Amino acid sequence: MGMFDKIKASMTPPDHAAVLQASLGQERYLGHAVAIPSATESTRRHSIRDATDVAQAAAHRLTDKIVEDRHIGGDEGSVALSLPRSSDPMVIAISDTSLTWWKFGLGAKKTEPDLVASVPREDVVSVADTGSRKVRGHVRLSFADGSFFDYQSVMAPSEQFWQAAATFDPPTD
Repeated sequence: MGMFDKIKASMTPPDHAAVLQASLGQERYLGHAVAIPSATESTRRHSIRDATDVAQAAAHRLTDKIVEDRHIGGDEGSVALSLPRSSDPMVIAISDTSLTWWKFGLGAKKTEPDLVASVPREDVVSVADTGSRKVRGHVRLSFADGSFFDYQSVMAPSEQFWQAAATFDPPTD
């Protein structure tokens, strides 16, 4: 193995599908997508020095609230409000019994990812695209308690992911 091959190997993430299947144990892996929450927790910290800083801070809070209301919905204690809102990329995996969220670490290279959250399949109503199935497209997860959470894809979700998403019952109006 040459030097270029070693560098390439060190930068290549593991096969997420294989790692997830191993991590899920008895559950049957169906598909995954790499995504970040469409509305993340605000990490803006400003020191207030004058009236302009106060106005900017208020404008940022208002913008953050509008984005949050557009992409996360539900009552206190709902499934959507319990999901992590970190701006770190996560892998959302669909299995035959649950939806799970995994962190593969810096550069997505961990071969033993950390389980971040899990929602039983019966609590998930639908997994739907909101107009684009490409990179930066939004995936909306809707839950049985009426809540919803949008994610923005970092990489285009695989066809496996969309086939697995189609197995959920579509929302009824």
